[in-house]
Amino acid sequence: MRNPFFVSIMAVLAVACAKPIEEVDNYGDIAGIVSDKSVGDPISVAQVTLDPSGKSTVTGSDGSFTFTNIKTGDYTVKVNKKGYNDASNKVSVVAGSKSECNLLLERIPAYVTADKDVLDFGDNLTQTTLSFNIVNSSYENLSWHIDYDKSSISFVKEISPASGTTPFGKTSTIVVTIDRDKLKNGPNESTLVIVSDNGEGSSEVKIKAVGKEKTLAALNILSVTDVSSKSAVANGEITFAGLPTYKERGFVYAQSQYPTIESTIQKVTVAVDDKNQFKSSLINLEYGFTYYVRAYAINEVGTAYSTNQIQFTPQAVLPAISVRTVTDLNLTGLTVKLHASIDNAGDPAYTEKGFVYSTVTSTPTLTDGFITVSGSATGSYTATLTKLSLEKTYYVRGYAVSPGGTVYSDATSFSTNEILPVITTDAPTSVDIDNLTAVLHGTITDAGTPAYTERGFVYSTEYEEPTIYDNKIVVSGTGTGSYEYRMTNFSTDKTTYIRAYAKNHKGTVYGETKVLFTPGFLDKGDYIVLGTLGIAVQKIDVGSGGWSSMNSLCENSTVGGYTDWRLPTIDELASLYELKDKIGNFKEGWYWSEKNSSSYYHWRINFRNGAQDSYNYYSEVNARAVRTLTK
Repeated sequence: MRNPFFVSIMAVLAVACAKPIEEVDNYGDIAGIVSDKSVGDPISVAQVTLDPSGKSTVTGSDGSFTFTNIKTGDYTVKVNKKGYNDASNKVSVVAGSKSECNLLLERIPAYVTADKDVLDFGDNLTQTTLSFNIVNSSYENLSWHIDYDKSSISFVKEISPASGTTPFGKTSTIVVTIDRDKLKNGPNESTLVIVSDNGEGSSEVKIKAVGKEKTLAALNILSVTDVSSKSAVANGEITFAGLPTYKERGFVYAQSQYPTIESTIQKVTVAVDDKNQFKSSLINLEYGFTYYVRAYAINEVGTAYSTNQIQFTPQAVLPAISVRTVTDLNLTGLTVKLHASIDNAGDPAYTEKGFVYSTVTSTPTLTDGFITVSGSATGSYTATLTKLSLEKTYYVRGYAVSPGGTVYSDATSFSTNEILPVITTDAPTSVDIDNLTAVLHGTITDAGTPAYTERGFVYSTEYEEPTIYDNKIVVSGTGTGSYEYRMTNFSTDKTTYIRAYAKNHKGTVYGETKVLFTPGFLDKGDYIVLGTLGIAVQKIDVGSGGWSSMNSLCENSTVGGYTDWRLPTIDELASLYELKDKIGNFKEGWYWSEKNSSSYYHWRINFRNGAQDSYNYYSEVNARAVRTLTK
């Protein structure tokens, strides 16, 4: 189908270039359009020469040319362009008028051809690159170059390669890249001319693309995170890059709603990359004030803002605190040392710190007991808690007060339960009967909680387990370890029992009983104390019978209130035989000992003559009970 423009030009050419009817002055203008004779398309970059003036120009992208201020007269307009046959036309310049002179160029048959007539980029915004092939169908190598509109307003961005040599019978691929930001709204068209450098003729490829109306970018403000007392992080997202694509993006914020670049406290620019989401820190904020923030993006159309805004208020960062331990618990002075640490001062920094404590709740607060500690730095701090109550469990937490609130550490605990000391009575040494002196010894292995306040020895000639209500000797000193006392003037006619003791707030504790001195023979009524032997013996026999029954009678005896009576050892029985007359009431016969010689035989002694032998345990033999004095 013929181009209507081509038809109109043909009609014009059918009439000779006309002269104006009235001459205004001696100069006029010439204007015209150079078109392709075959298809009627305008030819750009064609050389136009005016003869005889010698003036020349080139046609524009629409094929037009103009000569101005030309002296009246007859002229020849000549046109040439590589790949076309030259053409010319006569024109007369009439004073004060513009003479029209249009020309048609006939294309020289091409030695260089393209495999496509049209590259159509359509309206797909992501489609910016297409290609075609140059075909050399001749019998020699073809050198060529491509002419196209290289002006700043052209939407053709790059031709690669724009020149080259194609061997005979081969093809060369040409890649065309367009800049969609330079497309006008609606259809856009440009022409590439492939020109042979070593032959005649050229070929054309139409470049078509549909431009969309230029528009602002679209974006959202997503959230504000990491809010502190002086800073926050704004997060945004580009949902549409705009036409043309935005060149700048970032955030604006203010203490008034819907901030703009003109009203922002500070414009925060974020580098443009291939990611739609972006973020940036907002700094130098004022604690306690409310801020509004929006995302923005700028393209050549203008500035777009997120339709939504985020409202936020800078928040305090609370201090971080940890309780360490408790030390120096003193149940005598009723004090303890508390330890904690400020690990982070917070933002704004804390204004008060200390300890809270309670014996009722495991999570004490400032509504319970508290101790305030001076200072505002980070690191460890201590305080002494006084006036403790005994037999209690205390719960302790560190605390810090800041503009953002009060924070507490985890809790630690300690107990004020009392513990008795641990003490032993060691054997007396240097016992001197002639001078009535001896050295008493005791050892404290645990001072108790609270530590003992008094220590020493107690003794008695009446009771085997003397207490502080009998006779007491106080020995000065503190701590654990051994202590001693040189005792004088003890009794020689009675057994002296002695024990070490220590007492604290909880009570008095005693070591085991030691015998300081026992007389050789002491009549106690129902039994006799034999101090040199370390035993007591009953004054009468428990009976006569088999060994098992006599052993039971001894062990079940409660003479003198004691329950540790027993049969004597063979050695003790021999000693009793030696003292039988002094002790009295022994029979002239055999007495059992506790020693056995086999499963059915036990040792015995004849109190008639002191003979010893072992005998059947079921034989009827006499028995006398004894007990160890130190037990």
